[in-house]
Amino acid sequence: MKNIGIIIILFVLFLTRIYAQQHYNSSPRIENRSVNLLQEKKFTFKDLNKNNKLDIYEDWRKPIESRIANLLGLMTLEEKVGMLLINTLNAGEKGKLTDAAVDFIENQKMTRFIFRNTIKNNPVNTPDGNGFAGAAISPFEAAQFMNAVQEISERTRLGIPALFKSNSRNHMEIDARAGINVESGSFSSWPK
Repeated sequence: MKNIGIIIILFVLFLTRIYAQQHYNSSPRIENRSVNLLQEKKFTFKDLNKNNKLDIYEDWRKPIESRIANLLGLMTLEEKVGMLLINTLNAGEKGKLTDAAVDFIENQKMTRFIFRNTIKNNPVNTPDGNGFAGAAISPFEAAQFMNAVQEISERTRLGIPALFKSNSRNHMEIDARAGINVESGSFSSWPK
């Protein structure tokens, strides 16, 4: 009897997933910066590869496995390798887009980045900070920078969005920006 209950629960979960992936009443809010939007019935999609048709990977209604398989089939070797790489990508002074951002995305085909800028409500604007951590910027400037990076990513051949992450918290460092992107406080406050 217990096994039948588990089978029923798994079956219901499976049906719920199928239903959720195929039955939509409305489209989520889709915004674009540099690609056209496609309309299919009452739904909106981004034409990420700019071919004026809805590809499987662009269709948010499709199962994620199908979207991934389709995208991988469209990617070049260089784009796949670029997706495996990760590097620091900081905003310049006042949240400006840097030449490194353009190079990473357009030439090196990268899509994953570590953001290390120190975020402060009232940053003292210095040219690019210490290089590793970048310039101190405001939350608004950080948002403007990340939007600019997404716009460049949207203009690439397949329009794959950029992902920003923080380093894992697996080390102790006096300058915490290397791992957790927050101010570390005064050194004198650290335990001896």
